Amino acid sequence: MMEDCFLIDEQSPDNKWVTVFEDDGETGTLYLCRCDESEDVEMIVDGLLVYKNLYPPIFPYRDVFIIWSEDSKRVALIIDEECWAMFDIASKRKLAVKREDDVFISIPRSTWDNGIDAEQGDTLCLDKEFQYKGKPE
Repeated sequence: MMEDCFLIDEQSPDNKWVTVFEDDGETGTLYLCRCDESEDVEMIVDGLLVYKNLYPPIFPYRDVFIIWSEDSKRVALIIDEECWAMFDIASKRKLAVKREDDVFISIPRSTWDNGIDAEQGDTLCLDKEFQYKGKPE
């Protein structure tokens, strides 16, 4: 349903990337998009399922935003002062918040500061031939 959709985006400081967060009323997904030379979105390179069946839905949360590091190497989805998802371009990793009994366990600040370790999360697809199509499972 369109009235249940929530959408925000943020461009990286170097203008090479745009990150989009979408909540369609059932799932929340973070997308990493590559920009072309004119700084327009060229393609979605990867996506990250942040949550399914969020209750209450995203609308009651006070503060939902995307933040980039100054060097454009990391981007995070922040919801009510907690990190719920992160792309780390430098380490080519992506990580979503853990959910235990309907409680979200925020990604620690140290992960933002130091990057996502090889043991954390999943591989981030940055290669053009692996262009992301459709929603992640």
